[in-house]
Amino acid sequence: MTYFSRIDVSNWTVVRAETVGQSEKLWIRAPDADNTPSNHWLFKPVTFHGAGVRQGGDWAEKAASAIAELIGVPAADVELASRGGNEGCMSRNVRTADWDMHTGRLWLDANPEVNYADSRARLSQRRGGASEGHTLESIRRALEEVAAPPAFTVPSMDAMDVFVGMMLLDALIANRDRHEENWAVLVPSVGDGTARLSPAYDQEGSLGYQLDDSYRSAVLSGARSGGVIGWVGKGTAWRYSTPPGTPEVSLVTAALLAGMDRTPAVLEFWMDRVESLNRDTVTDLFSRFDGMSDVSRRFAVEVVMTNQERIRNEYRTIVA
Repeated sequence: MTYFSRIDVSNWTVVRAETVGQSEKLWIRAPDADNTPSNHWLFKPVTFHGAGVRQGGDWAEKAASAIAELIGVPAADVELASRGGNEGCMSRNVRTADWDMHTGRLWLDANPEVNYADSRARLSQRRGGASEGHTLESIRRALEEVAAPPAFTVPSMDAMDVFVGMMLLDALIANRDRHEENWAVLVPSVGDGTARLSPAYDQEGSLGYQLDDSYRSAVLSGARSGGVIGWVGKGTAWRYSTPPGTPEVSLVTAALLAGMDRTPAVLEFWMDRVESLNRDTVTDLFSRFDGMSDVSRRFAVEVVMTNQERIRNEYRTIVA
């Protein structure tokens, strides 16, 4: 068994502090690396509950990146790391030197055809759910002239086609945090070249990372939340705004609805990728985290496999 290594970045150079988000984060680079965006990594230390329980944001973000790779969703490289004795993870910058990065907030706000309320004015609302106008329709409209991420090699797909893949990834890993600061568009720094969707990033809020093992055990045994199927079923797509009085839909339903709005080949492609996962591969992935407890490993595996089955069943219902 080869565990994922944890890199000590205590001597890495601080590039700047990250101002977006609620936790303390630093952009850093290796001492011998050129000071270019592609060599910048965002270090995020793990956080602790008030009772001193360690959250699993580091392994969750690493696992999210690995699962993205398994199903072909472009995503940031992530490594386990420690800095000054504090464990965490670091995520490589998805922006390279020839690109400027516009978060979804900026991209939507700059589009005159999209009815969107800038989240800077509605930050308190976004913390409680979705910003007004951050809808799947607004995202689709804003991405109409945007190409797929730079490293994506399926020529027939555009940005929204790949965004569907990101949403299915979120559904698999129970990531409810795809708000408009957690997706972005890359624009060429010089000239009028084609804008491209950024690879996925900031996927820490996945796989029940914030739970303690007693709760996970209770869910696995069926004693709480209706078991794993009940727990994942509570995962609504709350970061996507819906009309007043309209109930939130699940992450699974939101992803499949977004896919149904594309050509049939798009959803078929992503369903093939979702189906490519198997229990042995997912189990092996989580067994490589040295710091995870047996309970947290089993819980993470069951979340992914249960969500795969939910996606499969709902897709069959839709296309029947």
